[in-house]
Amino acid sequence: MLDRCNYVLDNGTYHEESDMLSIDNRLREQMGYEKRSEFAAQPYVDQEADIRDHVLHLKFRFFSEEAVSGCRLALEEAAYTQGELNGNKIDMNPDGYYVDECIQTIPLTDVKAGENELVLHMQFGKRTNLEWMYLLGEFGVQVMGPEKKLCKKPKTLYFGNYGEQGFPFYTGNLTYKMEVDNGGQDMLVGVPYYAGAALRVSLNGVKKGYIAFLPDEILITDVPVGKNTLEITCLGNRFNGFGQVHLIGDDLAWVGADSWRTEGNSWAEEYQLKPMGILRAPVIRTNHA
Repeated sequence: MLDRCNYVLDNGTYHEESDMLSIDNRLREQMGYEKRSEFAAQPYVDQEADIRDHVLHLKFRFFSEEAVSGCRLALEEAAYTQGELNGNKIDMNPDGYYVDECIQTIPLTDVKAGENELVLHMQFGKRTNLEWMYLLGEFGVQVMGPEKKLCKKPKTLYFGNYGEQGFPFYTGNLTYKMEVDNGGQDMLVGVPYYAGAALRVSLNGVKKGYIAFLPDEILITDVPVGKNTLEITCLGNRFNGFGQVHLIGDDLAWVGADSWRTEGNSWAEEYQLKPMGILRAPVIRTNHA
């Protein structure tokens, strides 16, 4: 997640590093634009011309423990943006999108081991969508309070919060694969504790169903004798990549658009991420009632 950067509008000295949504608030106040709060009208209601007569310069710095090839930058407003990674000009022609078609993906030159610098130049106006951006690729991420760094992608995972195992901002599905010996008996597979939308269960590549409601188990019949491959896919949600990851408060009755832009005691520089994945080892029973 690329959510913090130094910035300068048009010319001058870069301001200190700040959250991008806070930067958006400051710039809109400075330019006399309406803030993008929960009371703002949707962009399609605005009939004014999309005039972007300023250039916003954003400078991201991130550390990687090793060189990584094949990374992509995912961002909105790609058509209005130019940039360089470690001084190398980026070809801003999209090759796809990430989650939403508005968030386009841009191939990057190699990320190097050590400190990296990504500089973007975005045409800025009243209708600009300044949002968090994402670095995508075959790597892991380690979060340390408000800081983060790229690390080697884990080869295996254990049961427990996979956000603490190298995937803190991952929002897709994750499949756990395990070998199970069986004597030809039916299997009752229970997953008593997990964090995700639901679980999809497959045996030997054949989908057997879903676990989504109590008692959080599924009966698999006609199990072949011998070794079988059991796959349990945790269907993720988008919170740790798109949610209010700086909002403090576990007992909020509801949240609106402003909950991404809190201040004071409702804001934390440290990432407030949710546990994800199968948090306790599944229970497999063959002799059941």
